[in-house]
Parts: sequence; C-alpha cells; structure tokens
Amino acid sequence: KRIRSCNSFNQQFCHRCACVSSYNHNIVFVGCEDGSICLWDLNESDSMHKSYQLNNKHFVGRLPTYSTSAIQVAESHNSKITSIQAIRFDQEQLQMSSYQIATLDEHAVIVIWVVLPVLDSSFSGSQTDLGLRPGGKIKMVKKCCH
Repeated sequence: KRIRSCNSFNQQFCHRCACVSSYNHNIVFVGCEDGSICLWDLNESDSMHKSYQLNNKHFVGRLPTYSTSAIQVAESHNSKITSIQAIRFDQEQLQMSSYQIATLDEHAVIVIWVVLPVLDSSFSGSQTDLGLRPGGKIKMVKKCCH
C-alpha cells in the first residue's frame, strides 16, 4: 500500500481537492487549504520513499514529487484551493511531454500551470526550484494568473 503525505505547512488541512492527469494517469495533483498544490508521480520507485511495517503489512509513505508550498506567494495561491482540473492538451504539448492544469482558489483566482518533465533530475535536489523533491522528474511552472 502507498500512503501519500503532504508537506504543506499545515498538514491537518492539506487535502482539499484532487485530480488525475489526463495525459498520464500516474500523476496526481492535490489542492490544499493553505493554497499550495502538490504533485505525486506514482511512477517513482518505492525505494525513493520511506517504508513502514504495521501489523505485518508493508506501507510506503510518499512525499510529493513537487509542491508549491516552498515557492513565493506571488507565484502561487494564498488561499484555499477549491478546484483543480487537468486541461486538455494539444499535439504540440504532447510532443514536448508537457501539459497544463488549472487551479482555482476561494478568492476566484485561477492559475494555469505547465507540467514539465525535469530533464536533469538530480538526487541532490534543485537549488533553483525549491518545490522539486530530490530525485523528482516532474515539475510545475506558473504560466498565468486570472
């Protein structure tokens, strides 16, 4: 069994809404009450995550591959996420292995995010993108805000 855990500042209120990527069903997006967005890449090896034994059952606690909780407020939402939706992708995006998601917060702010593969994934993490977990191969970049 796999347990997804969130590194939102207030874990008690993390999961607010979720969607699965329309392009890759192994990518899950979750909107949180603190305005952050978490992305899980379920293709990641279990060895990249903490394992637990409980009552002779094996569990894997998965941290998000990418989270906006570590990026500047100006680049993300600052209130509860009320909806998250994968946007249909076009042929050009498909060739680039990128696609988009839209997030809506309680103040009616819509943010469009581009979901991109990380070409040079390092197990030491990224010094320029603090939302990317070490070893992560997928990230989100804010495209626009309405």
